[in-house]
Amino acid sequence: MTIEEALTARLADSRDFAPMLAEHGGWSLRLINVPGLTLRIISDARPQHYKGFQSLRPTIVQADIWAERADTCAACRDRLIAFLVPAAVVGSVRFQRADVTGVRSGTDFDRTADPSSYRDALARASIDFLFLHNA
Repeated sequence: MTIEEALTARLADSRDFAPMLAEHGGWSLRLINVPGLTLRIISDARPQHYKGFQSLRPTIVQADIWAERADTCAACRDRLIAFLVPAAVVGSVRFQRADVTGVRSGTDFDRTADPSSYRDALARASIDFLFLHNA
């Protein structure tokens, strides 16, 4: 099982995040101007020793939450952190307790010169999780 499959399965077990991931987001894909949750791997190092790859490895995953309001986005961000930080086992993948290495906020602007284009901008929160796992 890959880390993508394991994190997708982990989020699918959540009332809060399963609909956000399945209907309006996923791994690096999202409908424009539609609230949702997207995930992408930022770094997936493969540490080695003299006999080959180590079974435990670090992966940085960026989670982006898109919402219509900044306060909704912030609340969802805090729930996602509380949900993904604890250690877990999903299928054959063991996750140690995750570290949150960065949190950013912003908006999803249409970058045209027309000020009215910002009217429908979505609030965004980005969270970088460092997972130590054996996927």
